[in-house]
Amino acid sequence: MKLKSITISLFVLLSFAKIFAQEGSFIIGADGAYYLPFGGLGDRFNGTIGGSFFLGEQVSNDWTWIGKIEYLKYSDLNKDAMFKSVTVPELNNEVFEIPLPKLKMSLEVFSLSAEAEYKLFDLDFMQTYVNLGFGFYKWAFSRGEYYDSLFVDSLGTGKMMKVDELKVIALNLKDISGGFNFGFDLDFPITKNILFTLATNYKMIIASIWATLALDLEEVSGFQMIEFRSGIKLRL
Repeated sequence: MKLKSITISLFVLLSFAKIFAQEGSFIIGADGAYYLPFGGLGDRFNGTIGGSFFLGEQVSNDWTWIGKIEYLKYSDLNKDAMFKSVTVPELNNEVFEIPLPKLKMSLEVFSLSAEAEYKLFDLDFMQTYVNLGFGFYKWAFSRGEYYDSLFVDSLGTGKMMKVDELKVIALNLKDISGGFNFGFDLDFPITKNILFTLATNYKMIIASIWATLALDLEEVSGFQMIEFRSGIKLRL
């Protein structure tokens, strides 16, 4: 029901923009993207590859409205931040940072969004746009269960000491959240109707992932990422 409402809303948005069209051209295209997370999301994941399909219309000489379907999935963990800190009283409260090699997590995102592009410069070889988008993001987060005993080399001799026992159940979250993006697009004409496009965007999904303190995983409040896109755009 939620996705049906989102689809209807997106259709209405684009239809509203079409009313004001001034000898505009229909636009269709697809691109691939690299999503580099930062903030709390970057503490959990490395970057990933995704993509989008879009269509829209140039509604004036300067303005273009676009509707977009987008997909991405994070699953490559930031191993530099995946460790459990353990204080060992028997060793004068020395703190050990123990890796968590068995940890598995993923964040899958599917979105429907609308984006407005405003033309800044129009040169023979390139058009430059600033863009602002907003939409709805259906996301699913999964963290596997973690059962393990933690050991440290207490004296540096290879003799291992057990310092903790982890018994953490799995966590699965899913929701539909709002979000927005803004950035810059560069269009390079290949032919009159075919353009190669490059873009860089800041993207924020207004959602959160619960903390797992037993694994030293802090709460992620807001999914922030920088998006680097390239693709093909057709003007029909």
